[in-house]
Amino acid sequence: MKRILVFVSMLCLFMSCTFLPKPGTTADYLPRDTDVPGWVLTQKYSLKSSRKIAQVAPHSSEYDPVEMVGADYNYLSDNSRTISVRVFKFRTMLYAFGLYGRERGFDRDAQFSGDDTYVLDRGLFSHLGKFYVSVSAGSGGECDPAVLHHFLGVVRQNLKGQAGPDKLPDYILSLSDRGSSRDIIYYKDGLATIPGVRDLFVTRRYISGTSYDLVYSRLPNAFDAEQTFHKILKAGSGSFILTKIGSIQPAIKAVSSTEFLFISHYKQWIFGVLNAENMKEVNKIIIYLYGDIRVRAEKKVTSAAPEQ
Repeated sequence: MKRILVFVSMLCLFMSCTFLPKPGTTADYLPRDTDVPGWVLTQKYSLKSSRKIAQVAPHSSEYDPVEMVGADYNYLSDNSRTISVRVFKFRTMLYAFGLYGRERGFDRDAQFSGDDTYVLDRGLFSHLGKFYVSVSAGSGGECDPAVLHHFLGVVRQNLKGQAGPDKLPDYILSLSDRGSSRDIIYYKDGLATIPGVRDLFVTRRYISGTSYDLVYSRLPNAFDAEQTFHKILKAGSGSFILTKIGSIQPAIKAVSSTEFLFISHYKQWIFGVLNAENMKEVNKIIIYLYGDIRVRAEKKVTSAAPEQ
């Protein structure tokens, strides 16, 4: 009798596992024909090799993509109209934002729909948690922005509950204009002009009517920031010159005869500018950024203080 009960229990367990829904794959997030009336799916593909994904999106290899899936669609009544959808999956939201920002650049022609989506030329681009999505129209036929938004809306709905956090960490916006990520690019592997440091953010910002590319990174603590600063100087092989402006000690490097780069540190922050035109500008920007960074650092200390 016991053997029969054990057999029945095992059979029930097997049957329940058999009929459990299988976990979705990245390809399941792509629109189906029924999701986009008037359009027909012509091909679907998946890439899991970083090297192959980089052939589609050259900057992606820097952010360790997990997978890329894509699909192409034709309009039923006009084959010259085509739509291509690509979904890139990353390990973290920050990595997805990294590729989104690198492909966007600082293009002023981009028309934004919130901080996480923009339209440029014949394409719509968005970062959704740990996913980066592009929806682009082919060169033939007309391009209806409403159609692009519809395709993106389907992907958004399919990703609902799967994409992870939908908000970037606040510190990323520390030096951005108006607290927006629209003019921020994340460099996971850092910049060749600032050797020895990874996880850098660059934001384009106007200071006294002039546009500058500001660079910054927040480290776990002040000790790490100071060590990283000295690491930059050593890796620069003498190309940086130390100076002093008030209580700040920046390192300055001439990029060209008309362009200067400086980098400094305060508390847990590394910060600087990539494209000052002369030393007078360097002094002005250092003081300006120091004020912003100091406010951020003090806010962090205040918010971290225990309640009395």
